[in-house]
Amino acid sequence: MHGYQGDAKKLDAEAKAAHDKLDMAKERENNASNNPDLKLAHQTFDDAASLQNAQARLDRATSALNDARGSVKDAQDLLSSIKRRAHDVESEHSSTARGKASAIRDATDKLAPEEPGWFAKAMDWLDDNLTDVLGTVAAIAGLLALILSGPIGVAFLLVAATASAATLASRLSDPAVRASLMDGFTKGEFDADFWSNAVGVAGDTLGMVPGVGAVARGINGAVRSAGAATEALTLTDRLASAGSKTWLAANRIAGAENPLTTWMVRGAADPARASRMIDLGVAGAGAATGTYGTAKDLIDALDDDTANNVGTGMDGARAGSFDGAGHGATALKTLKVLLDVGH
Repeated sequence: MHGYQGDAKKLDAEAKAAHDKLDMAKERENNASNNPDLKLAHQTFDDAASLQNAQARLDRATSALNDARGSVKDAQDLLSSIKRRAHDVESEHSSTARGKASAIRDATDKLAPEEPGWFAKAMDWLDDNLTDVLGTVAAIAGLLALILSGPIGVAFLLVAATASAATLASRLSDPAVRASLMDGFTKGEFDADFWSNAVGVAGDTLGMVPGVGAVARGINGAVRSAGAATEALTLTDRLASAGSKTWLAANRIAGAENPLTTWMVRGAADPARASRMIDLGVAGAGAATGTYGTAKDLIDALDDDTANNVGTGMDGARAGSFDGAGHGATALKTLKVLLDVGH
């Protein structure tokens, strides 16, 4: 684009010179048009000599005026020509500039990073809210473990325990959570964040118990069976035995009664039905608070301090009562099995 700047400067200089020339031509024309000899036309004279002299003066004045007018026209034509050339240069410059700008934009567009797609955005959101999502999965899986019977219910029990373990790991990996808990225990800062994190950690830990208990009892049973075997077992046999006994232990844990619920329904007309209704209600409340935790991450308008505090209170009450009693009993039974108490 530098060449166009040179042409523009050259044309600007020519235009200035043409303007000066036109001004001079107009001044010359003005002087020529004011020549008093031009007034000699149509005058009468007494003798031939005076007439001849007047005619010569008139001819010279007229010729000078015509020459001045011709100079003005030439100067105007020259200036018009320079303006046309300048216009052509300007048009060419603009066209070339647009082409260069388009080429630059195309080049930079190819170099710029692409806008992340929906999948990348979804993965970013999941990474930012992984703890809440895992907690929701654990709570809903725990509810389904109660609703569904047989192998499917047992499978959801293990899913809930695994999701609880993953939630705990995700929660404690957050420096802000660790700092909040530390400030509470060391500085006495028992604010809303502390209680929310403390209840979360407690709930996650209790939610792990059924799965940890099933795996521990399964491995313990497999080890005992291997020790009692008359021949050496392969690694595949050992893994198969551990898996089978883990599933059996999980099935027993899923069918175990919650001591607190059993105590509450004593004297009821239908204790089994009343116990099931209570357990489902407690698990449903956990699924509701877990779902709210994820929903508020998706919809900012749902994020409310009062609702958060109510959810924390519900989770804390559940963890300190029904979950504590049920999973605590599971933990004790697991310890008895591992320590071979009573055998």
